[in-house]
Amino acid sequence: MTTIPTDIPLDVTKILLDSNYLVSIPSRAFSAYTQLRTLDVKNNRITTIGIDAFESIQNLNLKGNQLNDTAQLLSLSHIGSTLQNLNIGNNPLDIDTSPYWTQVESAFTALQTLTISGTGVSTMPSLRTAARMLVRLYAGYTALSTPVMFEYVRQLTTTSLDELYLDSTTLTTFPDIRGLVSLFYIRANVLHCDSRIAWMKEPNGMIIMVDDEPCMEPARLVGVAWSAITADDLEPYIGEHVDGCGSGDMCSIMG
Repeated sequence: MTTIPTDIPLDVTKILLDSNYLVSIPSRAFSAYTQLRTLDVKNNRITTIGIDAFESIQNLNLKGNQLNDTAQLLSLSHIGSTLQNLNIGNNPLDIDTSPYWTQVESAFTALQTLTISGTGVSTMPSLRTAARMLVRLYAGYTALSTPVMFEYVRQLTTTSLDELYLDSTTLTTFPDIRGLVSLFYIRANVLHCDSRIAWMKEPNGMIIMVDDEPCMEPARLVGVAWSAITADDLEPYIGEHVDGCGSGDMCSIMG
């Protein structure tokens, strides 16, 4: 399918057009469907989204398309007050450098779930407006740096975020986020198992999802089950400071 069908009933609440060959969403393509709440157009070849393409959508899945210009997301601004779940993962978006992201994000006043996994971001995008309601953030398969992650997590103290998914990133250590989220998903990350992540052995009720054998350093912990490692096994970190977290620190952002 290369074009959007024209025979869809006007009272439809869900439209699934995933895994086709759509290259664009024309202006007002779905605006006539006033009861439409869910639109799934993942895994197409969409590069452009027309103005006023949607009306009152709550769930929009744009994953796996060819959107490479964040300006294309400006067309979502007029549904920012109704959009609750947005997936823009696996698109080559220029979120890191685009001057439009802040404008796009500021419209998301009802967003609860945002997926940016696989977009190639190396910095966590600003979520100053969206974070007020945001519950889940999927940001795996990205090239985040450790200093960027530490600074971003500090910002979580002013958000409503409850679940953070950072699977398969370039990160090898994580700051103490106990009390900030209830679910921390970091599977498919190889870790430097030292005192910087000792807090993960005492999660204080937080659910931490980590690989069974996550350690890449030190050598004596490679291949050792995470469940068998204690906080005492995690030796003091000897190395340069990472955004305020240095030798022997627990890398807590709460103190």
